[in-house]
Amino acid sequence: MRKCQTLLAVTLVLFCCGTTSSFAQEVEEYHIKAVFLLNLSHFVTWPAETSETSETSETAEAEKTFVIGIYGPDPFGPILDQVIVGERVHNRSITIKRYSQLSELALRPCSLLFIHSSKLPEWEQFVQYLAGSPVLTVADSIGFPQQGGMVNLLKKGQTIQIQVNHDAVLKSGLSMSAKLLNLAHIVK
Repeated sequence: MRKCQTLLAVTLVLFCCGTTSSFAQEVEEYHIKAVFLLNLSHFVTWPAETSETSETSETAEAEKTFVIGIYGPDPFGPILDQVIVGERVHNRSITIKRYSQLSELALRPCSLLFIHSSKLPEWEQFVQYLAGSPVLTVADSIGFPQQGGMVNLLKKGQTIQIQVNHDAVLKSGLSMSAKLLNLAHIVK
C-alpha cells in the first residue's frame, strides 16, 4: 500500500508540472488512473464468496487472486501491469484480464471492471448481466455514474476527479470506505 501511495504522489507531481506532448499527457493520465484503480481496490469491500459458484479452473483461480478486468480497448497498455507488480489486495495477488466481449466475464470473472468508453453503448446489457454481482464498475466517461456506473475517473484540468454512484455500489453488495467517499464527488 505504501508503494501505491508513493507512486501516486510521484505521478501526481509529474502530471501537474511542466508542459509535455499530448501523447505524454495521455500516458501520464492513464498512469494516474492505473494507480487509482489499484487504490480503489483497497478502499472497497467485497462480500464473501458464496459456495454456489461452479468450480471451474478460472473460478478457482479468481478466488485466489484479485482480478482487475479491462473491457474493450485497453487505454492503460503495460502501465497497469507495471503498477500491480508486487501488490496485493485483501491478501490476494492481483491479475489483469482483458475482455473483448461481455460473455467472457462469465468464464473469467473479475472483481473490478474498467469499461472503455467505446463499450458504453452496451451499458444496458451490462446492467442486466451484472445485476446484483459484486463487480465494481469503473469508467472515465462523462455521465457514467448517472447511467448506473459505480466509479468514474474524470480528468478535470490537471487533476483526476473521482465520481461515485454510491447507490449503485450498495446495490451490488459492495461497500466503500468513508475515506474514499469523503474524497469523491457523490453522484445519483
